[in-house]
Amino acid sequence: MRSLLGITHLSLESTGALTRLAVSAVAFFFVSLTAATALASPTIPAIPAIPAIGVVTFAVGQVSRVPAGQPASKAMPLQKDQALAVGDRLVTGPSSHVHVRFIDGGLVSVRDSSELVITQYSFDPDNPAASKVRFDLQGGVARSITGKAGQAAKDQFRLNTPVAALGVRGTDFAAFANREESLFTVNSGVVVVAALTGNCSRDALGPCAGPNSLELTRRGYHSAHVGSGLEKPQPIPEVPNA
Repeated sequence: MRSLLGITHLSLESTGALTRLAVSAVAFFFVSLTAATALASPTIPAIPAIPAIGVVTFAVGQVSRVPAGQPASKAMPLQKDQALAVGDRLVTGPSSHVHVRFIDGGLVSVRDSSELVITQYSFDPDNPAASKVRFDLQGGVARSITGKAGQAAKDQFRLNTPVAALGVRGTDFAAFANREESLFTVNSGVVVVAALTGNCSRDALGPCAGPNSLELTRRGYHSAHVGSGLEKPQPIPEVPNA
């Protein structure tokens, strides 16, 4: 079409050349129109949209999103009001952080130099007890305040780090992680932490039970450390006025 529309600017040596050019352009137009009509035909199924499970409420600095199944090179800048989907990887740079509100009212804050994957997030407002939520904190710091999913389905909420698992009983907690260790603290409610060893599987949901788990609460121990060589979380004693 560009050749046809700009034909008056061409220097052609003969009427025959002009005619051949016009015929070719018209033929190209009708082929393109036929292809476009075929693509728009209702007999070809449309690609379904990925349902949003949360939205960014605040983002500052270098914040990006890597869609599910994509390499880090496919990271896209993340901005306020942008929708998120299951499988998204949230990555923050130095002096950067992002806040997310999920469809059940749950809140997550990913702090600077961190990486969090929304591995699983299903919530039905008509049946919140069937909810399933799993996050994977690959590194850095994240804080979570559970919404209706975590409150109604406490046995199906999980946050994993490279070395530990955390389950909730309706709560506000924070976690730090790197490849060798994790630190957890609870701000309200109760969490259960355990090392990812033995019967505590990364693929499971809910808290890991058993003698190697530790309950954190504001009324008792509310911080714990899990190292790669530890079978059981170690409580961190409270430091007055810290």
